[in-house]
Amino acid sequence: MNIKLLFVLLSFIFGVLGIALLRSFDIYEKEPFWKMFFLGLFGGFVSIITSLLFYAFTNVVYPVALENSLGALFIIGPVEEFAKLFALFAGFFIIKKEMNEPIDGIIYISCVALGFSLIENYTYAIAYQNMNYLILTRLLITTPAHIMFSAVMGIAFYYYKKININYLFVLLAFLYASLLHGVYDLIIFNSFPFLVFLIFFIILRQNIVFFLNYTMAVSPFRKNLKQFLEGYKEPVLQNGLECLSCGSVNKKLSYSIGKINIQKCDSCEHYVVSLKDLFHIFRYFGANIFSLRKKYVDVAKTPPLYAFYSGNTLSKEKKLAFFEIEVLNTQLESMISKTITNFRSKWWYKKFFYRQGDDALLPYDNV
Repeated sequence: MNIKLLFVLLSFIFGVLGIALLRSFDIYEKEPFWKMFFLGLFGGFVSIITSLLFYAFTNVVYPVALENSLGALFIIGPVEEFAKLFALFAGFFIIKKEMNEPIDGIIYISCVALGFSLIENYTYAIAYQNMNYLILTRLLITTPAHIMFSAVMGIAFYYYKKININYLFVLLAFLYASLLHGVYDLIIFNSFPFLVFLIFFIILRQNIVFFLNYTMAVSPFRKNLKQFLEGYKEPVLQNGLECLSCGSVNKKLSYSIGKINIQKCDSCEHYVVSLKDLFHIFRYFGANIFSLRKKYVDVAKTPPLYAFYSGNTLSKEKKLAFFEIEVLNTQLESMISKTITNFRSKWWYKKFFYRQGDDALLPYDNV
């Protein structure tokens, strides 16, 4: 198979997998896959055409080489981020009925950014000969970076469309995305040391984690663990996991949601889960996108028990955990509260999310 054709095929496969990955973050009310895919195609073409028109206009008005610091910061970053934002506005008719929680803005701008990057990959495949370099840089680094640049514009877009928030927040988000994009290209064009690139990429990753965790925390579809368990109508009796508290292996009532299966101990009233399910609980009910494995603290050497925050224990050896509902629910809600408080403490949140003259927040986060 022709190496360039292979690269295009890989880009398509990467795009489908990328959309599936994005959709996995939308854990409360998933967006239709076909709409995400269609918006990715539509938004990708619209954003590419828009950026090419801007580049052509720039070249006529003020011809200048782009692959330098000035071009990165003042032309490439703003042009390409504006093109993606414009494409999202243009494609709103596709997703209008689906935009019902803040994370949807991130999901859909990410689809546009993914489409933009994959089409851009095709143009690189035509122009460049070093396909190994393209596969490494374009698919594995630049494409995720395009998504991370634009995340904040997705949040601003959601609030602008759903809450009619001041357009200045959209402008601020655009400027921030343009800055991130410009700095990324500046690092690339000037061949900065890899350590500089790595630090910047980590910042990008932490940036999108910050936004994803917040939008999950304020989702109107997020459930409270205690309310979920106590309000579960018909738990099913299943073969029991071993309760690490009392040792019971009897059949237990099971409560399921998504990938999570929780069992209530028949003997000591603790809840029992697999280690994998424990992490899903923190993700689903605590709105934490990534693994919490680094949160362990050793509380006993034999047997190998570990505390997962206070009051909840697990055995890495048996891959099981148990918890008290009141304790774990309090911790999860505390995590949610800290996530929301951290986000709302930012100056731009206070500036754009308060009604002028009011002391109270508008209910932007629960629409």
